[in-house]
Amino acid sequence: MDSQITGSSRCLRPVDTGSTSWHWRAEPDVLSKSTNGFRALQITKQEAVAMQIDAALNLERDGNIPAAITLAAAAEGAMPPAKDETLWNHMKSAYSQFFRKNNEKQTAAYLNTHRDWLKHYNTDQSDELNFEHGASFYIMRVISRYHAVYGFEAETETMKEYFFHARLDIE
Repeated sequence: MDSQITGSSRCLRPVDTGSTSWHWRAEPDVLSKSTNGFRALQITKQEAVAMQIDAALNLERDGNIPAAITLAAAAEGAMPPAKDETLWNHMKSAYSQFFRKNNEKQTAAYLNTHRDWLKHYNTDQSDELNFEHGASFYIMRVISRYHAVYGFEAETETMKEYFFHARLDIE
């Protein structure tokens, strides 16, 4: 596998683990020992976001929906504003019209229900929440933003595989 994060002088490569998951492995020159003896990794924000998205995809595949949503949402929040339209923009518009709400804040709160339930404690929240759509909604959202910010050419092998399998499931 010769994919790597675009624009990086360092080399982070996805590694086939023999299962359905891909994991990122840094080349030896990227890792170093810090002064306190822990392994240190210096990466760009884009590299960190790509790694978070790929990890979210692997978590979803393994059935860990809460962790996949949390990581996808973290990656979404770590990116700069998108220059182009994203799935999030279209979803906010569609849901706003569907619920006949012109209140962007209420619409965003509805669309972020699962993310916020996982992320924040609130006494008004239920102790249980149904994750009937899994993490797909959040994953598609974050990949759409990744494309809008970094371009399609920056897509990782794990993202490409996800879309390939998603198309097969639809057909």
